[in-house]
Parts: sequence; C-alpha cells; structure tokens
Amino acid sequence: MHNPQYHQWNAVKRILRYLAGITTHGLHLRRPSQLTLNAFADADWGFDPDNKKSTSGLVVYLGSNLIAWLSKKQKVVSRSSTEAEYRSIVATLAELKWIQNLLTELHLPPTLPTTRSDNLGAILLASNPIMHSKTKHFELDLHFVRDAIQQKQLQLLHVPATLQIVDIFTKPLSAGPFSTLSHKLMILPLIGPTKLIMGMSIDNYQWHEFFPENETHNICIVIAIWAPVILVYFMDTQIWYATYATLFGGIVGAFSHLGE
Repeated sequence: MHNPQYHQWNAVKRILRYLAGITTHGLHLRRPSQLTLNAFADADWGFDPDNKKSTSGLVVYLGSNLIAWLSKKQKVVSRSSTEAEYRSIVATLAELKWIQNLLTELHLPPTLPTTRSDNLGAILLASNPIMHSKTKHFELDLHFVRDAIQQKQLQLLHVPATLQIVDIFTKPLSAGPFSTLSHKLMILPLIGPTKLIMGMSIDNYQWHEFFPENETHNICIVIAIWAPVILVYFMDTQIWYATYATLFGGIVGAFSHLGE
C-alpha cells in the first residue's frame, strides 16, 4: 500500500467498475420444495505466486437457494492437487455440519447432504479406508471426511470440471464463464426491464417469488400521480372547488359524527 504500482491501480479500478456494474443485482431466493443440502467444493493448486498456497472454495444450497459460500486461502501448502481439493472438502463438511445443527435446532431436519467435487483422486481417497504414507501429514482431515461418509452423514459425488460452480471462487475467469456461474449462484438483476405506463417509466422490481411483479401496484402509482393533473385540466375551476368542498365537508362531518 505504501508504494502502489500502475498495474495495482488498474486492478483496483477494475474492481470498482465491477462493483458499479452489479448495483442492481442481488441474491434471489425461492421457496424450496424440500430441505436438501447440496454443496460444491473446489480448490486451485499453488496459484499464489508468492507462497504457492492454494485457495479453497465452496457453495452450499438449501434446495435451490444459495445459503453459504466461501473463498479462502489455505493455511498450509498442499503438495498435490488432490490434497488441495481434499482440504476444500473438509471445509465444506464443517460448514454442512454447522448448517445441519442449525436446521435441527429449528426443527427442520434436512436430508442427507451431498458434496460434489471434480477431483476423482480426492473422492477415492475419502472412500478408501487404507492409509498411505503420502497422506499421513493430513491424517486428521482424512479421517474427518471418512468418518462422515461411513456414518451416512455425507454423500460425496463427482461432478465434471465443466459443471463445477465453485470455479468462480478459485480461478480467474473471463466475462462469459463468470456471468454463467453468477447466474447459477442466483445472482440476478433485482430490477427487470423498465416499463412505460402512460409515458412514465416504472421499474419492475423482482426481489424473489414472495414479492413478484405487481402490475396493479404500478398502475395505481401512475393514477395517483396523474389524477390531480387530469382533474384540474378537464374540470372547471368552480366545479373543482365545489368538489373539493364537498369532499372536505364530508370528511369533517364524518369525524364530527365519530366524536359525538
């Protein structure tokens, strides 16, 4: 920070442009049909040029709703891509256990959670009870996942690398794949296409299915704005004052009657 370079300044400006471009986006939520926990785990391998530490990423869905996500540099250097991926599975399992405990306290016990990884080596390592000399330096993590699988607390599945959602948290992506994965994370525009009603632009807010687009509400807004203008334009001044006096007198009379 004490001696920023031009490439660092350009990176900061790119971040600011990105933030300015997603001010109308947000996380969409839908009512889940069932309480199923589905997670994706992924990691790069030694991508940090300074210390060669890997970055773990995970996402957790409750039904179709994204409820947890993480992108964090691992604390130790992984000696292989399988080890890096396995550490991300460990982090995902820890997150799933916390969410399961929370749902159980709310009397909403979920079904058997699933975690998907694109590394076959890590999946086979979790399913194989045999210990190897190459894995003894992360033996505790190894048993943490194996124990959960054996006790039917976790289902570990393979997902093709082309369908791995967590790439958005672990790898630099171009605009196309980044936009595609953002949509899969349910990061969508909060404001739909602007509509014109009687010459006025009405924003179409689409937060989630509990607050869908309300056409009647939009029309009422326009009527409330334009009604006084139309009345003044088409009605004679004396008729307008007479109508106003009648309405005002009726309101005063009603309150007077209530006070008796």
